[in-house]
Amino acid sequence: MIIGRLSDPSNSPGFAAESTPFNVDELYIFLSMRIHAALEAQKRAIWFGGRLYNRLSGISESYIPLTGPLLLTVLELVGRDGTSLVLGDQPYELRLDFAQKAHDVLRVKFETSPSV
Repeated sequence: MIIGRLSDPSNSPGFAAESTPFNVDELYIFLSMRIHAALEAQKRAIWFGGRLYNRLSGISESYIPLTGPLLLTVLELVGRDGTSLVLGDQPYELRLDFAQKAHDVLRVKFETSPSV
């Protein structure tokens, strides 16, 4: 399963900010931050105190929290169709490996786009 629905939107930091559409540069930076947070959570998860911290802070080491519209954009970047799975502006979780694939696609676009 590449996505899952979050039961509590408060577990998604910055949930309100995700409701606005992102351009390529913003989406690249956003995914970079979310992937970094998940990788740091993976490092913490090797010991009990780190797992407790991850649990209390709501950060997953294997999923990235996203809203529906943002999830559709990310799935489109990796060549998946999520229109039948995603319902509106609800919170979802995307597997880290798919987020990294989308990040790799965006890196090429980010590095070739003219800076403002």
